[in-house]
Amino acid sequence: ALGTYDNLRRWLHVRCGFGAEQPTPMVLHVAASAGSGALTAFLTCPVQRIKITQQVHSGSLAHTVATALRTRSLYRDLGVTMAFQVIGRIVYYPSYVYIKGLLGDRPGQPQLSMPLAIAAGGAANTVSWMVIYPIDVVQTMRMSDRSAASAVQTARALVAEGGVRRLYGG
Repeated sequence: ALGTYDNLRRWLHVRCGFGAEQPTPMVLHVAASAGSGALTAFLTCPVQRIKITQQVHSGSLAHTVATALRTRSLYRDLGVTMAFQVIGRIVYYPSYVYIKGLLGDRPGQPQLSMPLAIAAGGAANTVSWMVIYPIDVVQTMRMSDRSAASAVQTARALVAEGGVRRLYGG
């Protein structure tokens, strides 16, 4: 995902006419993040589907994969997975860039020290999960319950069950 984001960001930077010495505008970080998330969703959706099915229902991995292939359900919740991946990356990568800037990262200056870069990554990840955790809960509920309604109906049912706090329950 990082490689996809970084390659998209560099491509957009050049395509939009910015020179190598110019910083990438935040809007291009957001666009690269969204593109990275969209591409990643196509890879992670089947993996998430199989993982959650294995966690909830007993059975062999081979049986789970065969059933998913037979019923064509590997991409059943692509929309929720897409929301999770795109929104998560739109929050994470620009937050990381912004936090690094707060910590002194500037174009033409030496890179941040490893501890500061790790701290920026940890803070950006925390911000990202605060935003996407409810989407993850809805995704897990949808993928674990074969009779689950749409993602919106699932979210409404969860909120009706325990308020907004229910979307942050683990």
